[in-house]
Amino acid sequence: MDACAIFYGTGNLATDAANLATYPLLILPQANDAATIAWRNSIKAINPGILMLGYQMVASDAHTVPGPGNAIMPNYGYCRDASGAVILVNNVALHDYRHSYWRSAFLRACQTVMGSYPWDGLFLDNCAVWSNMSTDPGVLSVMQSSLQQALADLRTLFPQSLLTGNSAQHFGSLNGELHENYTDAFSEPHVQPEINIVGQIVSSFTDPLVASTIAEAVQQNATVCLTLANYETSAPLSSWGLTL
Repeated sequence: MDACAIFYGTGNLATDAANLATYPLLILPQANDAATIAWRNSIKAINPGILMLGYQMVASDAHTVPGPGNAIMPNYGYCRDASGAVILVNNVALHDYRHSYWRSAFLRACQTVMGSYPWDGLFLDNCAVWSNMSTDPGVLSVMQSSLQQALADLRTLFPQSLLTGNSAQHFGSLNGELHENYTDAFSEPHVQPEINIVGQIVSSFTDPLVASTIAEAVQQNATVCLTLANYETSAPLSSWGLTL
């Protein structure tokens, strides 16, 4: 079993760098300002073998989050209901993957992120087609195929990079999936090396979910990712009772 950390905190603190350097794999924001790049480099100085995945949103734009890829994603072309109104899920509009300009923007966003820093790959958040994106099963099927093709195109662009998705749906172009706060079996196969992640948000280091999540990761031969509730608090690997 391996372990990874997801950290979306700000401030570029040395204490966070030291904590995060204890993991073999990190998922980090894509921001590319000089201070953030220097901070990421400080993590690599502590742990030269660490792997870093840059965060990229798939289903919605993330213009409020700094980053070269987020700035490219369109703020139009969203899913609409039969009346033509934009469908909102938790007050967020979701992209309609059937639009060619979405696919073009998504691929350019990923290329831009990968070119902005020596990332080992990308973490694709909300990489899925959900039933609330349309009431028409035919539309959902086409959206699924369109997303599948976009990910295949991404793999062609980055054949050796690590590409993981926050999704329970099988996308064979990815190296694996993050199952966040649920324990379904992972779909197979993926591009090797396979990196499936059992993720769980917990309230504290002694939360009973810590032990059960670790056990689930062991059972599924997956990577474990334990995250404190706000995603902005780092903790060394040993805080979870883990050694690798």
